Amino acid sequence: MTPTITQDVGRAVSVGLDAYDRYGKRLGYVDRAGRAQRWMQVTLGPVELPKLWIPYRLVKTADAREIFVKATRSELHRSYALPPRVRRRRGAPELGLGVPAQRGCRTHRSVRD
Repeated sequence: MTPTITQDVGRAVSVGLDAYDRYGKRLGYVDRAGRAQRWMQVTLGPVELPKLWIPYRLVKTADAREIFVKATRSELHRSYALPPRVRRRRGAPELGLGVPAQRGCRTHRSVRD
């Protein structure tokens, strides 16, 4: 039996893991993951499209091979079929998945006018 991760979801999520919905139906595989953004991109099939952008807060359980989320496939398609919207502040660097760095983050540099 594979041990279940119960601490930081960001450490458990990694590229290549299989992702499953609330009912145990396979969604696809984790294509991209970012600890700072707390989102994972799940590709639904062998072709690059379609994709889901699932926030880590929806992860129910994760282990070394698979991730289960708390939502159904239709709920995920309805709410997470588009990349997350982020307002890009002038001068803020992007950190993977198109999410700008937050103030206080080591990579954030303020721009002086």
